[in-house]
Amino acid sequence: VTGRLVNLNGEALPDFELVFRNTDSRRPNSIVRTDASGAFRIETAPAGEFVLATQSTPSILVQGLTLGAGQVMHLPLVLDWGGHEIRGIVVDANDNPVPASRIVLNWSHEADGVNSRTIRRTASDAQGLFAFANLGPGPHSLLIDAPGFPSVDMDHDLNREGYSLTVRLN
Repeated sequence: VTGRLVNLNGEALPDFELVFRNTDSRRPNSIVRTDASGAFRIETAPAGEFVLATQSTPSILVQGLTLGAGQVMHLPLVLDWGGHEIRGIVVDANDNPVPASRIVLNWSHEADGVNSRTIRRTASDAQGLFAFANLGPGPHSLLIDAPGFPSVDMDHDLNREGYSLTVRLN
């Protein structure tokens, strides 16, 4: 199995460590690192369904991959990575900051049956502020959980809505 990691703009993503795991196993079959051009190679891979994932933040998971016996496969993989950021504040209905809110940022991309997902997590600080960096452009979804408030699920498109947002909890 060979492949190349790129962002939505087609730019190479070097120095990413990926775990290759057959879905029938809980243990990794191999661990590879992308080179300067974002390329990787897995010399020996068992046939069947498999996933590629990171073991670090951000959490990246690539699913929908199947390798036949004796098959050679090349995977162009698109991941959520770039120079964009989301900065925000979590406030209550009276615009008071809500500290210690858990925020999960999700992104997904599907092409040719291959689904790439990125999950990032953070918490708001004492002033209710939070930030996510190294994002690619386009739509992301956020899930905000704060003690004493109902969860908020929202979509945010960096291309249309910019880099700053206010999450109002009721």
